[in-house]
Amino acid sequence: MGVKLSGSLPGGDRHGLDTLHGELVRHPEKSYIVVGMIDCASTKIDHGADGETFTPTARFLYLEPVHDEEDAEALGEMLGRMRAERVGDGTVALDLDPTHLRSVDDEDGEF
Repeated sequence: MGVKLSGSLPGGDRHGLDTLHGELVRHPEKSYIVVGMIDCASTKIDHGADGETFTPTARFLYLEPVHDEEDAEALGEMLGRMRAERVGDGTVALDLDPTHLRSVDDEDGEF
């Protein structure tokens, strides 16, 4: 069982990753919190001897970086809790350096 991810970003104004352009270029070592919405772009069906295997490909409908530091911290905590529940370990912590959760340095995101 597995899920693939579409290799393209949502078109038009449905993603705000361009606002991170400058930060990603200047600080490629940093991580950023984003919020997204997905759907299933397609499903591949393999007909094998053991039966059918379904592999969905998810695509982002919307994807937005979180620029507010308080929102980023709250979402980072939520992400840690959700991951801990999924892997069955209440002690799972994400490596979220607070400097990684800050908004972009310049408004236009240009390098």
